[in-house]
Amino acid sequence: MPDSDFPAVKKAQSLAHFAALLDEPAHADNPLRPACAELLSLCTEQQERLSRLVRISDGYHDISRSQNLSLHAQYDRQLRRLEKITRISDRYQQSLHELSAALEEAALSDALTGLHNRRYLMERLKKETLRNDRKAGSFTLAILDVDYFKSINDRFGHEAGDFALCQIAQAVQSSIREYDICGRWGGEEFLILLPDTDLASVASR
Repeated sequence: MPDSDFPAVKKAQSLAHFAALLDEPAHADNPLRPACAELLSLCTEQQERLSRLVRISDGYHDISRSQNLSLHAQYDRQLRRLEKITRISDRYQQSLHELSAALEEAALSDALTGLHNRRYLMERLKKETLRNDRKAGSFTLAILDVDYFKSINDRFGHEAGDFALCQIAQAVQSSIREYDICGRWGGEEFLILLPDTDLASVASR
């Protein structure tokens, strides 16, 4: 692959990766998805405009050659054009990387409580299981299920229920250790992962 094609290929790969993230069903209800989709559309449009500018610039370059400009003038003009295009390309690529990272992080968080979501908990549980198998260690899982939660929604409405869930999430998060993991397992259920902890230690806390 020519060196001049490498930035364009990297940019196309970034756009494709970003588009694939947006198309994942797991992100369908993510509150960041509409804004990210709009930005992806804008980036794609700007990429097409940039390609047209490159073609126009190439056309002017051909004209300059036909007018017998000096080799030095041609080189200087081409260099300035490439520097400008590179700066624009770098800015868009950096924006795509930052948005891609933000979207991936959002995909692992519960939109309501801000805790980790079920997908993140499953991934961490697999890693923790493998780590403990290697080290012959132990960890503890705890499930917190809010009793009679439906009565809160029925009596006070879903907004009150959402507020209650957020308060419970904050209370649980503030009561665990720094390296413990708390996430929303689903509905009014929360899962707590306690690394390097056995049942006796948990019972004594």
